[in-house]
Amino acid sequence: PYSAVKMNHTQVLTKAISALDDEPGERDFASMYVAIDTSRLPELKAWIKEFRDKFCLRAGTGGDKDAVYCLATQFFQLTSPDGARRSR
Repeated sequence: PYSAVKMNHTQVLTKAISALDDEPGERDFASMYVAIDTSRLPELKAWIKEFRDKFCLRAGTGGDKDAVYCLATQFFQLTSPDGARRSR
């Protein structure tokens, strides 16, 4: 199961790279960088999940569905545990 999930995430990120060529009105890309207290990770991840759930409910109700969009969020550590920048 993990390899299938990893492959799906890779495919979504690849499609996102391709979508950079789409008209800005057809996509919404943003990045933000924030220093956090890692003891709050469970709370922050729960908040992200709550947003995704609410977004899905709101997007899926009403009107005629005439297109499929992908909402993907990534939240990952950029520094190593010792505070240095991680290389990927």
